[in-house]
Amino acid sequence: MQTRMLLKLFGWPAFLLLFSILAMFFLGKLLPGVLAGIPIFAKVVDGALWVAPWVGLALLVMSILTALPPSLQLWRWYQGGEASCFQCGGLIELRTGRYGPYSHCLGCGKNESL
Repeated sequence: MQTRMLLKLFGWPAFLLLFSILAMFFLGKLLPGVLAGIPIFAKVVDGALWVAPWVGLALLVMSILTALPPSLQLWRWYQGGEASCFQCGGLIELRTGRYGPYSHCLGCGKNESL
């Protein structure tokens, strides 16, 4: 239950963090290593080496910024300020569907009509 809830809350920030590491590796190490011996691509190698830290930093900042709202929501739920699931006690999010508003548990996946 906890793993599913945390994955739903922090899946996107974790993806951005992993992507920032991969972008830094690709632009900073792999691309210059492959194209270093070819004189035609000298400008591409220089550009990749210059842009790699900035792309990594931008993705890292985006990862942190997208992790802040779920962290706050999780903290409020842990303190008892957020609503809990009727079955497992996990964090719920309010949604509006075909038949009206309902709550969806991020832990067990159960839905409850409001």
